[in-house]
Amino acid sequence: ISLEEEIAYQAQTDYSSGAGVIQFFAADGGRYSLGVLANLAITLSDNIAWHMLERRLGIDNIANYLLSLGGTTVYPEGQNISTAQDMGIYLQAILDFRTAQPELGERLLDYMSHTIWDQEGIPTGVPDRVRVAHKIGTVRQVANDIGIIFLENRPYILAVMTDGLADGFAAIAEISSIVYNYQLHKQ
Repeated sequence: ISLEEEIAYQAQTDYSSGAGVIQFFAADGGRYSLGVLANLAITLSDNIAWHMLERRLGIDNIANYLLSLGGTTVYPEGQNISTAQDMGIYLQAILDFRTAQPELGERLLDYMSHTIWDQEGIPTGVPDRVRVAHKIGTVRQVANDIGIIFLENRPYILAVMTDGLADGFAAIAEISSIVYNYQLHKQ
């Protein structure tokens, strides 16, 4: 797989409303590189970009990869749900990937460090000067955020998933602040 590889948008299988920009200008057959789709899926939570990546990679391949990393709740009954523990495993895999493939790994972390969702969740619980590479997920009354917080030379991983809270991202920010202060004084 190459990030330069292009795939065509198929409205019948890829279209999704909600977050993202592709829905506003995509024409059936329009081509996008895997790198652009990855960027949009991470930075804007573009649902269409995710559907296109999932179609290209194959849900079975994705599931097998997540299982190989140690994930235990992987597409149960075909649902796109997981656990905070599994998300932590996947974030550690990103850090390991950056060690093995510095250029690509840093590119991925850069995408995660520059999302449009930096004003809620984990980043708002730490000082602005601290780099946070994170990815949120939200639907109905579910608010989730997972991230790597780069505390000086010792990054740590935080994965928080909420359900049924009036403001799940405020709760995540509060948890993020508590964990940050703990980690800061742990040094």
